[in-house]
Amino acid sequence: MYASVRHNLIQFALDWYHVPKLIQDLIFDYYEKLMAKIQTAEWSTGFFLFDIGLFQGCVLSTILFDCVFQLLLDFLDPLADIGYGYKLCRGVRRLSRAYADDISLITHTSSNNQKACDKTVSWLAWTITMAAKPRKCVSLGMKQFDKRIKNEAYVPVHKGSYSIFDPCLVIDGKQMRFLGNPEFKDDFKKSHFKFLGRWIHSSLNEQVIKKVVRSEFLEAMKTVSECRVRGFKKLWLYQFYVLARFSWPFMIHDFDLSYAKDIDRLVIPMLKKWSGVGRSVETGLLFRSRQYFGLA
Repeated sequence: MYASVRHNLIQFALDWYHVPKLIQDLIFDYYEKLMAKIQTAEWSTGFFLFDIGLFQGCVLSTILFDCVFQLLLDFLDPLADIGYGYKLCRGVRRLSRAYADDISLITHTSSNNQKACDKTVSWLAWTITMAAKPRKCVSLGMKQFDKRIKNEAYVPVHKGSYSIFDPCLVIDGKQMRFLGNPEFKDDFKKSHFKFLGRWIHSSLNEQVIKKVVRSEFLEAMKTVSECRVRGFKKLWLYQFYVLARFSWPFMIHDFDLSYAKDIDRLVIPMLKKWSGVGRSVETGLLFRSRQYFGLA
């Protein structure tokens, strides 16, 4: 959506939130005078102005986009009463949670969620250049089903009283896929949803995610092991490539300690082999600094 923000919309947002006129004029002047030129080996264009879009890489772009997107959050504010209420915090309701251009709409009923979706689409239409992306949208419905109700509007996916279901939400005129669809149970990417880097499953557990991370981790270790470099170079790759790459999933997911120890038991023999020490050597040797009689 960064490329879809009109410069006049930026000005509207800055004025709406009472940014000093001097700052508004400075930003307007900056964006209105930025130009680009396309040049190839055979032809080139003249310089042309940008009439739309925030420029990623510019230090102003993120805060300006947040300023524009805040208009949507304020637009949804009148619907705050249909937001999800928490039992432990009486009186607290949350309808939306947003980060940059990612937004979650949380309600007690599917019909209320559809209202929030429709209002969001109407705001996007008002901007003229911004639009929802149905293929990137996903819904998750969970409820207690009463078997005594014969005209239930939704179909439970699992047996039992509490189950996920398809809330039948529509975004920008297109059906929104729902998390937990049995048709995609064997497709990791379609049975999970990635939100702000974290994979989410309809069951809200991370068993499948653990298997995927473990498999990718061991594959990375295999790649390093097969490299035609000396052992200590492999240790360097492990520290600055493998660990750096897989520290993120361990930060954002709720992996338990036993899971980490299980992977550790597979990794330690490889580290000992690369460092050229015996298998019976105390493991701490690999992680202590030379000052404390280690290899690190």
